Amino acid sequence: MRKKYLDMGLEIPGLQTGHLTGLDRPISENPDDRRQYVADVDAALAFDQAIGGVHSTLTPPFMMGEYTPAEYDAAMARYVETIGEVAARAEKRGIIMAVEPEPNLILNGGKVREPIEDVKHLLDSVKSKSLCVLFDVCHVNYLSHGDPSGFLKKLQGRVSWVHVADNDMTLTPTVGTASHIEFGKGNVDLKKLMSTFKQEVPNLKWLQIDTWENPLPYEVAHKNKAELVRVLNEISWR
Repeated sequence: MRKKYLDMGLEIPGLQTGHLTGLDRPISENPDDRRQYVADVDAALAFDQAIGGVHSTLTPPFMMGEYTPAEYDAAMARYVETIGEVAARAEKRGIIMAVEPEPNLILNGGKVREPIEDVKHLLDSVKSKSLCVLFDVCHVNYLSHGDPSGFLKKLQGRVSWVHVADNDMTLTPTVGTASHIEFGKGNVDLKKLMSTFKQEVPNLKWLQIDTWENPLPYEVAHKNKAELVRVLNEISWR
């Protein structure tokens, strides 16, 4: 598989592991479920290594139903413990793990606090350089109440991957995550945000155009890439 990618002139930066999350495996009250999740992610990281990847992503569990503050805090505690074990495995393999906060997933504050508090708590609790944030502009725009640059500054540079699209503070009709739309149709100030990235994460290697659940994915991807390149040139960030 690695040879096929390289023969096409493509790079293999890393691997998604969202399919391993299930509905609640990383926060299951059954410790055996959580241990199996860690083992399964480690197996995926071994595959990632084999194909030359240096990066992987973590999707938090869905918020299933209503949580009381105590229930949400208990789920968060289990998640922090589980991701700590995952990050330790990743560090041994030399792979960066990027967790992706989303409006409908654990780390969204649980109606208890602001989402950035959950994200910072996870990063501060897991003492591993292998754990960073996958900064999806659309998700963060929604979670930050329209201030993705402010959210970014509070992460203090711990970002390893970025999904790029505009957002108008709406959610998708199916799974309820943030809408990914064409730049100019939302409220994201792309120039301000990319200038903040240039300041906060100057050595960032990847910016990925994301058109999740957009009805015109190829058309919007083409337009968003052109706008992103224009802005990067304008702020002299190459």
